[in-house]
Amino acid sequence: MGVDKISLTVISPEKILYSGDAEYLRIPGIDGSFGVLPNHAPLIAELDIGLMEVKKSNEKIQMVIEGGFVEIKSNLVSVLTGGGDVRENVDLAIAKSDVEKWINEPKSEARNLALKKAKARVAIHET
Repeated sequence: MGVDKISLTVISPEKILYSGDAEYLRIPGIDGSFGVLPNHAPLIAELDIGLMEVKKSNEKIQMVIEGGFVEIKSNLVSVLTGGGDVRENVDLAIAKSDVEKWINEPKSEARNLALKKAKARVAIHET
């Protein structure tokens, strides 16, 4: 019989975004989002900027992930991200203001990255 829980840790340089059990994860990989259930095959994958979802019992936790890597091994999942936050800590007004600020900047790699992060923070409030 397999294990029915995943032990998850999501860490950014500033803080631990999440640490606890989960029954299902949706993670933004660079080739698209993918799901993780208990007893998932071992995997190391690069992450994109986007929304991550954690389901446990009757609770759904959403967070913004700003790239990084995920390691999955023996029902232990470690997400190392460059930044992000849980939905409750993302201020929609600030996120919308950031989108407006960056959309009007001259195109550059830094502008594109900042705009993508700001759009992800807006999108978390639209799900």
